[in-house]
This record gives sequence, structure tokens and C-alpha cells, in this order.
Amino acid sequence: MVPKVARAVVVGVIRVLMQIALRQEWPSPVVIGIVAVIGFSLPITAAILPEDRADALFHQYDGGGVTIQGPSLKARKQIGKSFSLAGSYYIDSITSASIDVITQGSPYEEERKEYGVSLDYLHDKTTISLAYGDSEESDFIAKSYHFTVSHSMFGDLTTVSLGYSLGADEVYENAYANGAIFDSIYVGDVERYSYRFNLSQVLTKKLIVNLAYDIITDESQNLQCDTPDEPVCSSLKNPYRFVWINGGYNQKEKYPFTHTTNAVALSGRYYMPYRAAMYGDFRFFSDSWDVVSGTAKLGYSQPFKLKGDWLLDFHYRFYTQSAASFYSADFGTEELRYMASDKELSTFTNNSFAVGVSYAFPKGWWKIDKSSLNFSYTRIYFDYQDFTDKRFDSPTYLQPYSFTADVVQLYFSIWY
Repeated sequence: MVPKVARAVVVGVIRVLMQIALRQEWPSPVVIGIVAVIGFSLPITAAILPEDRADALFHQYDGGGVTIQGPSLKARKQIGKSFSLAGSYYIDSITSASIDVITQGSPYEEERKEYGVSLDYLHDKTTISLAYGDSEESDFIAKSYHFTVSHSMFGDLTTVSLGYSLGADEVYENAYANGAIFDSIYVGDVERYSYRFNLSQVLTKKLIVNLAYDIITDESQNLQCDTPDEPVCSSLKNPYRFVWINGGYNQKEKYPFTHTTNAVALSGRYYMPYRAAMYGDFRFFSDSWDVVSGTAKLGYSQPFKLKGDWLLDFHYRFYTQSAASFYSADFGTEELRYMASDKELSTFTNNSFAVGVSYAFPKGWWKIDKSSLNFSYTRIYFDYQDFTDKRFDSPTYLQPYSFTADVVQLYFSIWY
């Protein structure tokens, strides 16, 4: 019964993908290729449940005047032979004095909390997963629902996954006095729809490749806006951000009411002598706002023994994107329908260099199956081509903006 239901879900998602391809302006041959692969792969075989595991993480991001840090906890436990239940808790403490905040407002501090729960069901050779997430901060509430069907086939050499997610966000605008919030004004809702496809294939004993495709549509729901048909009311924009017009900030940003993104990624991992591995991936992204981006990543992992089992990992990542069609660092007029000066919609690149090290404790330590301690450090260089530094006291005033960021992660994992 369940495999028949899973097969029906696969066919239904294929139909949705084809319908979307006919309506959107992104290249439908990509979707047609995906549909062909899925159709060829429908005779599906085996799968396994995730291992029982618990993780405790501390993370910190520091760059461009923004510091984000906090802990994260996640635990997973198998229930019987067919179910696996997981829960997570995540906290972000945010301190921001970024260039956007300094030039348009005052530094602020806030906290975001996120809860999540997921359930995996395994029947024969099919895994069905359900997940729910709830994230809250002072001016943003997000709820998300996820459904995924995964199949393994051809002696577990091929795995196909199809997923659907629904997001429901509430956007607010805080009013501050003396650094404290005294009022929170409702801006509007955002509905998010996401369709995912993933194909993993073992090509040889040493090479594994993965193909992923995502479609996400965001829709602004502004039921309480005084002028709901005006772009300034779109809840897809940042309610605090202004556009730069003739050398000054005097107009709030104006965004479209819908945003559709499409991303395809190809990744691979090649196993080498001495248990080492090289890995890499490339991701292409485009959206309905004319943003086009590409990401390339190359890494190397090397296990070694030094009074225990260790793993050393290095990787380099390059990202580049073009600007949105309605972005400008300085508009000459405010009579345009859509206007944005958000640096994340500008033309920019970033380069990341990362190093990580993991130590696996001896089996049976602390009466658990296995455990590991992991640390990673990443240095990121951001370079904006058409977003300028608008801080009057900066030596780079009205020059292209750039900054560096440091990301640190430390986490402990146990398997039981």
C-alpha cells in the first residue's frame, strides 16, 4: 500500500513541476530533464533510517559589524524498526551595527529562537519524512512544514528524493526608543512554497555524484496595508530599509509581491588512497528579479591517526551574483515602481577559505557507541561592485564596499 502511495506522490510532484515550467520564464528543459530521470527511475528499492544521534553546537559569525552567536541542540531516536523521531533547538543572539544599520538607523540587539521536530517512516524500500519548524524573533515569526519521499534503487546505488515545503511568516516593524522596543507594528504575511528534487548516484567504487533542483516561490500577503497594491507595502522587503535617492535616504524600498527562485546543483565526492577524499560542487541560481548567481566549491578531507582517529578538512568556495533589475546604489528619481538599495541585491562576489578538524573518541567511551568533537573555522571575503560605503566618516566614502567575516563552529556528537 505505502509504495503505491509514494509512487502516486512522485507522479503528482512531476506534474506540478511540469505545470510550473509552463508558467515560468526559467529554462524548462532543465525540468524536462529532471522529469525524464525520475520517470526512468521509478522502479525503486531500499532505504535505511538515520542513526540514533545527538549533537550540541556552538556557532559564531562576526563580520561587517554583525555578530551572531548561540547554541544548537539536536537529538534523534529510532522508535521500533520503522520510525525515527528527531527534535532540535536553536538560538541566535544578534548584535548589529552593520553598514545598513549605521547609515539608516541605530545599532540593535535581539534574539531568535527556533524549534524543530521531524519524523521519518521506513517501509520496505521507501522513506517518508515529515518535519515542522517554528522560528521567532521580535519582528519576525516563521512556521514551516516539510514533506519528503525518498527511494533507493538498483542495489542502493541510486537514491531519488522529492520534497515539498510550505512556509507561513509574519512580518513586523519594531519602533525603538532609547534602544528598547516600545511598539511592534504588523507589516504583513509571507507564504512560501518550495519544491525539491534530489538524485544521488554511485558511479564507481570511488565516485559518488548528486544532482539537486529547487524551486521556491514567495508571495506577499498584505491584508492590513492601507495601500495593498503599492510596492512599498510588499512584506518581502525589509521594513526598516530605505533607498538612496539623489544622495540621501528619503524613501522606503519598494518590492514586487512575488519572488520565484530556481537553483540547480551538481556535486561529487571522489575517494582517494590513504582514505582521503576530494569533493566539489557547482550551483547555478536565477530568480524572477533577474538575479543570477553561481557557486563553486572544492575541498579535501584526510583522516589520520595521532593518539586517536582524526579528520582534517579544507575547502575553498567562490560565489558571484548579478544585481536585481530594480537595484541601484543611488536612484536619480523616485518615480520607479520597484526600488531597492539592499546590498544583498547588488552585484558582488565572496571568497571563503575553511579548515576543520574532528576527533573520534574510542568506541565504548562513556558507555556510548561512538562520539566525536568537531571544530571548523571559515574566513569570508565580501566584495561589492555597485554597493557603496555611505558612512560619511569612512575613508572609503562612496567607494565600493567590502568586508571580511569569521565563522566558528564547535560541536560534540554522540551515537547511541
